[in-house]
Amino acid sequence: IFDPHFRQGFDAPATAWLGTDGPAALALGIVTEMVPPWLIYLLCLLSSWRVYVEVHGDTWTRGEFYRPLLLQTAVQFVPLMLVLAGIGMTVLNFRVAVGLFVASYFIRLFLARLLSGITGSHPQALTTGELRDRIFDLARHARVQITQIFVLPAGKSQLANAFASRNRIVLFTDYLLARLNRREVAAVAAHEITHLRKQHVSWKTASLWLLYLAPLLL
Repeated sequence: IFDPHFRQGFDAPATAWLGTDGPAALALGIVTEMVPPWLIYLLCLLSSWRVYVEVHGDTWTRGEFYRPLLLQTAVQFVPLMLVLAGIGMTVLNFRVAVGLFVASYFIRLFLARLLSGITGSHPQALTTGELRDRIFDLARHARVQITQIFVLPAGKSQLANAFASRNRIVLFTDYLLARLNRREVAAVAAHEITHLRKQHVSWKTASLWLLYLAPLLL
């Protein structure tokens, strides 16, 4: 699929049929550039069910394991394709380009809510308590402003993890909090606060967009 000779053999008849300009040619170009790697990524995830169940000791059925993975991939993949299509359409039809950008936002919201409903993972804001006070105190000493702390039910996934987002939110799974002591939780919180202080989330996002856009721009 990634062999340039294969791509040339595919692009030649496609170009003769659709031309080199226009929405159809743009859509075909985005699909042929993005679908193969994402398809391989998804197949690797789907093939990991047996290992995941044996390592975690979970009772997930194949359907319970596959549905969230498919939606997680769609949450990342579908909006990105629409954004790239919108960038390409800015020259051809600006109104359509704006529509694609707007659609990418609302489709991502819809897919994310659908994923949350399937997994049962609805983040809960931590508004009071010792844990909240300790994390805000760590952030103040690091000269980092955080806006909120959330706890995410891990459910059957048994996910022990924590995350930091660009809107200065720190999130912990309840599975992690239930299995670490106070000092360990503080260490994890300090790690996430460091991500915010160093702006790692923003740099990672910018790097990913550069990787996607550089081939198109060049």
